[in-house]
Amino acid sequence: MRILLTGASGFVGRHLLPALLDQGHDLVCSFRSTTFERDRKRCVDVNPVVFPIIDHNTDWRQALQQVGVVAHIAGMAHIRTKGPFDLYDQFLQSNTLLTVNLARQAAESGVKRFIFLSTIGVNGSCNIGMRPFRETDEPGPNNSYCLTKLKAEQELRQIEAETGMEVVILRPPLVYGPHVRANFLSLMNIIHRGIPMPFANVNNSKSFISIGNLVDAIMTCLAHTNAAGQTFLVCDNEAISTPELIRMIAAAMGKRATLFPMPKAFVNLLCRMLGKERLYEQLWGTLRIDSGHIRERLQWAPKISLQQGLSQSVEWYLQKQG
Repeated sequence: MRILLTGASGFVGRHLLPALLDQGHDLVCSFRSTTFERDRKRCVDVNPVVFPIIDHNTDWRQALQQVGVVAHIAGMAHIRTKGPFDLYDQFLQSNTLLTVNLARQAAESGVKRFIFLSTIGVNGSCNIGMRPFRETDEPGPNNSYCLTKLKAEQELRQIEAETGMEVVILRPPLVYGPHVRANFLSLMNIIHRGIPMPFANVNNSKSFISIGNLVDAIMTCLAHTNAAGQTFLVCDNEAISTPELIRMIAAAMGKRATLFPMPKAFVNLLCRMLGKERLYEQLWGTLRIDSGHIRERLQWAPKISLQQGLSQSVEWYLQKQG
């Protein structure tokens, strides 16, 4: 199968690319010229298409020739903002308008299926009570990133209805694994340095997904008949509290986590003062996912346990630290 992969330079893309090659797919990868030189060595067995700029006006016709499936992984995510809806126009350009432009050209080029990597943030940042998120929930995005991902989903469903191109949407929670970035990498840095953290009294529950399990879910959606037209919430088997997560990472590093209690209200206020509201939600809030839909419809199940995924992350991190 000939597949167009976007976002091959990113965290998910750098894991998905070799998995696609291992299954013998004919791969076309899009790159910005600014990142292609850095990734040239990884492009030996792919057909790279290099653009000076990739935006809502990009002409994808060359990249889409004879492509059967588009795996659209690229997007604007880990950008520091001053508030939840700061930089909305930039997120809209990258996550919504770019996606719509690519999808419409894909449909015109005869692409059969379009896989879109969205986010659980479309559902919301935290559960109400302990009820896990499901695909049927009313959307509740609370920042620019998640809102523009939702708008992209809605536009894709419209394109699907108009053209017949199959759209498959995946909403993962926080993804971790080798080469992880952003807050998860920051957390590993803090644990590795032995810095005490104020999470001893946190009593939450969080769903995560290892990069290996996310890649496997994407691969399952490439050609599975029952995936057409579906939205899937995907996560690891286990949910875990923030203190448990920290202790497991520390143990994998051969260290002991130092946790102390601190009033929730004080930490919330401190995070708001520092512009870290999302970090507070990730560490203190409860976010559980019900992945029953993809398990039942596609007979998919995570192959990597939370313990295995964290061990892989820590092994990469320690090698990176030398």
